[in-house]
Amino acid sequence: MFYDAKKKTVINVGSSIPHNHDILFSKHAEESAIEDMRKFIKRKNYNSKNIKIIIWKEKNNVLKPALCCNWCRKLINKHNLLEKIITPSIDNSKWNGKFNSAIGSECFKPLVK
Repeated sequence: MFYDAKKKTVINVGSSIPHNHDILFSKHAEESAIEDMRKFIKRKNYNSKNIKIIIWKEKNNVLKPALCCNWCRKLINKHNLLEKIITPSIDNSKWNGKFNSAIGSECFKPLVK
C-alpha cells in the first residue's frame, strides 16, 4: 500500500503472493509498490516527497511486520527510497499505531530453488 502522509489518504493498495518462494518467478511487494508508485507519480504529476509505502504480512487475519530482503534493499537503494518503505510496529499481535523502517540492520537473502 502507498499513501500520502501529508494528506493522510491511501493512494493505492496491492498485494503480492510468492510463487514457490523463488525470486525469479515472484514479484516482491516492495517491487510492485515502487513500480505502481512511479507510474502513479508520472501519470498524475504528483509530488512524491510525502508518499510512504507500507508493507506487511498477514496470515489467518494476524498482522505481522515485513522486513525487506537483500534483493528488495538493492532496489530501494537504487531508487533512493530508504525512508519511504515502512512496516507496522506490532505488540502482542496488535498494531500499536507506529511504523518502523522495513529495512532491518541485517536483511535476509531471498529464497531460491
